[in-house]
Amino acid sequence: MENSLYIILTFLFISLEGFFSSAEMSFISTSRYFLNTIAEKRKKIGKILLSAFSSPERILTTTLIGTNLFMNLSAVFFSAFFIKLRISNPDIIAGVVLVPFIFLFGEVGPKFIGKSKTRIIAPFVLPVIWWLSYLFYPLVIVVFKLRASLEKIFNLKDLKKRAHTREEMTHLIETSHFFKLNPFEKEGLKTIMEMKTEKVEDVMIPISKVALVEKNRIDEGIVELFKRYGFSRYPVYEGRVDNIIGIINVYDYLRKDEGVSGISVMKPPVYIPENAPLMSLLNLYAKHRQEMMVAVDEFGGCTGIITLKDFWSELIGRLGDEHVKEGIWIEVHEKNRFIIKGEARIDRLNEEFGFDIEDGEWTTVSGFIMGKFGRIPEKGETLSYRGLKIKILDADSRFIKKVEVIKG
Repeated sequence: MENSLYIILTFLFISLEGFFSSAEMSFISTSRYFLNTIAEKRKKIGKILLSAFSSPERILTTTLIGTNLFMNLSAVFFSAFFIKLRISNPDIIAGVVLVPFIFLFGEVGPKFIGKSKTRIIAPFVLPVIWWLSYLFYPLVIVVFKLRASLEKIFNLKDLKKRAHTREEMTHLIETSHFFKLNPFEKEGLKTIMEMKTEKVEDVMIPISKVALVEKNRIDEGIVELFKRYGFSRYPVYEGRVDNIIGIINVYDYLRKDEGVSGISVMKPPVYIPENAPLMSLLNLYAKHRQEMMVAVDEFGGCTGIITLKDFWSELIGRLGDEHVKEGIWIEVHEKNRFIIKGEARIDRLNEEFGFDIEDGEWTTVSGFIMGKFGRIPEKGETLSYRGLKIKILDADSRFIKKVEVIKG
């Protein structure tokens, strides 16, 4: 009878180990969206599930303690069974016999079930684990303290914040069989990953190319600008063009009461550093609901304007057809002949067309050419540089508008 009790307890502990293994895998596999749907239907249990999901370290520590506790208890009682039988080397025999059972019924099997049936299992097992975390609280605290000590000794605090690099994520999107993505969706995700490295200055419209209205000329100038350019919003400057003090919407101006100054409908500008990540534009828009923002340099001077439309144009333009995308700022006439706008970025030319233009002191084709000439060249002038023949097609007193580039 006593021997039978040892066997019963052994397999009971293996089953409990399997319960914790299954709970661990179902917790890892579930999602907050699924738990939110349960919380809407079953508020009491949903609250527990959301609390558990918000404390992953506590849940995983509890499952770890439970798994190891019952695995060791099963080994102890199974060894005691063979000791009672007075068999030589009982520990070795117990280990050889018990390991397959632990592996199959305590680890692999339960974890497979927990992953494949997570929507069924999670609502039942996670509340149990949550309450058991109170029972194991002293052990959980010890594990937390031990982990904190190891983090301090080996400087591991940043591991919790570690994210995949852009190259890792791009490779994962490209090669993973778990993502059922069509080519367009893959290209979209890769484009977003690439845009995370871009700055506001890469997309903004330089202040020299922006239609502005002077503060004291809003009433006579805003309608004239609208008729000429057709834009709905215009930056307002005071004194110098790099001192943007507001944004005025034409439709707000037209809706104002007669006799009221246009300054009254002017909105304060939202400033964004020109070297800020481009993706931060979305955060600012969510906070201020201002579609036009003013880029500033380190000295506080306004260097350009960027809008939500510019952001989406950059994203959608990259997802479009290759020739359509590049046609915005470059025209490919022959294999080695290009018509390029002055504002085209050198890094994109180098990356996408194999140009070998240094971009240390300048970022655009116009800046590069002016730097090489030491002045603003006139239409028709030429420049030879690293196998490129560059001819000025259009330029004014301030800027090179268009050039022809022949490779080789």
